[in-house]
Amino acid sequence: MRKIILLMGMSVDGYNAGGWFPREEIQRSEVLHEIWNQLASIDTFIMGRVSYQLWFDVWPGLRDSESQFEATFSRFADDVEKIVISNTLTASEWRNSSVIGGDIRSKLIELKQQPGKDIAIVGGAKVAQTIGKLDLIDEYRLWLRPVILGKGTSLFDTPSKAVDVTLIEAKTFRSGLIALHYTRADKG
Repeated sequence: MRKIILLMGMSVDGYNAGGWFPREEIQRSEVLHEIWNQLASIDTFIMGRVSYQLWFDVWPGLRDSESQFEATFSRFADDVEKIVISNTLTASEWRNSSVIGGDIRSKLIELKQQPGKDIAIVGGAKVAQTIGKLDLIDEYRLWLRPVILGKGTSLFDTPSKAVDVTLIEAKTFRSGLIALHYTRADKG
């Protein structure tokens, strides 16, 4: 069965920290290999409406970018299946994308049972909170940024029960960025 993986950046104090890709060039050179390692097991992205619209406005247009990463990631993002969770968006324009709303729990369980690689929640702390409350996250791949934001949207909401996780791997980069990989203790 496919796993649902939370793949996002967060601040030290637990807020959504603007994604999982580093902004600074020094960080980029350090973490590109790790990013592609994590994406190798994924063929589906889950995101909320706002993230979908932001990504759609940016990534398809970078297909021919001079930046090798931008061009490669643009093609990757275009090719993967994109599931947009929204109760307001009715259609999606981006290739390989579809919108689901309503009873997303049963739809995501069905998606996990289909053949393919793993599924990554890549955009929207609210979507991460929702799927977490549904108890459907199997792994956490968190990019811990060396910043305390003090406010914002928390990546996690109060679960109905504690979720025990087991550390699989932690990688620290010169910039202070840490890539953390946890699996659910009860699903490992």
